[in-house]
Order: sequence, then structure tokens, then C-alpha cells
Amino acid sequence: MSFSPFGTSPYFAITNGTQRGAIQATSVDGLRIGSYSNHPLVFITNSTIKGQFTSGGNFLVGTTTDVSRLLHVAGEARITDLTTDTPTQIVGADADGDLGAITVGTGLNLSGRAGIVTGK
Repeated sequence: MSFSPFGTSPYFAITNGTQRGAIQATSVDGLRIGSYSNHPLVFITNSTIKGQFTSGGNFLVGTTTDVSRLLHVAGEARITDLTTDTPTQIVGADADGDLGAITVGTGLNLSGRAGIVTGK
């Protein structure tokens, strides 16, 4: 095998000649699990792909279609334990489902749980 993970830490590697993956324990990073070739790292449960890191670094959940976003979730998502700081942006979605920040400021204010729009 001609493949060597980072450094000299112990590792378990598997390859089919093209795709190479490893589990490695290091004193710097702890435990590394990954693909050391230009292939995705796939998470499977019950014989079905549930998530994957693409070779380009995007993370897909509930889909295998890479739409060139860092995070692509097919289905519902939830975020908990958000900051209690004063909000300065809200999030909107376009027709493709891409999220973007809408800056609070001129003509758009947040007060309690209400959004107040003034002007045109």
C-alpha cells in the first residue's frame, strides 16, 4: 500500500486500489476518520445513505445530490440553543431553498417577537 496518513500515528487503512480511507489516532487531533483520496465520506444506516461529506467538503444530509453549498439538508432542519443576543439579521429563503441573511436596519426593525417594516 502506497498511502500514508498524516504523521507517524497508528492507523487502520483500507483501500480498493483507487479509494482510500483510514481511521487514525493522533496526539494532536484525537481520532480522525476519513477518505484520503478524492472520494466522499459516506454515512450509512439501515443500508441507506443518510449523509455524506463530498470530496469538495460539502455536507449533504438526506440527499446525495451536491448543489455546491457547504450544507445541504433535504427535509426539515432544526436549530436549538440560539444566542440570546439582540438579533440583527433574519433569514429568508429563495425559490431554490437557498438561505440568505436579511440585515435589520433602515426600514426593518425587530421588537420582541414582531418585525416592523417602515417606508417603501
